[in-house]
Amino acid sequence: MQYQRNMLARRYLYRFDQILEEMADKMLSANFTNNITLNFIKCMIPHHQAAIYMCENLLMYTNYPPLQEIARGIISMQRQGIEQMKEIARNNRNKI
Repeated sequence: MQYQRNMLARRYLYRFDQILEEMADKMLSANFTNNITLNFIKCMIPHHQAAIYMCENLLMYTNYPPLQEIARGIISMQRQGIEQMKEIARNNRNKI
């Protein structure tokens, strides 16, 4: 039983680390412009997407209902935030 828990924890942490690396790579490699709004969005979308991936990863390994509920809420809110930022980006492309 302990061995199985250790293996699950390792898988969870391995994916956790991958998600962080992917997020950092995308945030640090964004092509910046003189538009602060777009620069912010270019970095925040990967940040929000990473939060979604983190929660999806958690949901694969936890059976604790309160934490599952929080994770599902975060996923929903982050997806909403991404869509809002994409809309703002579409509306701001030609304003500067």
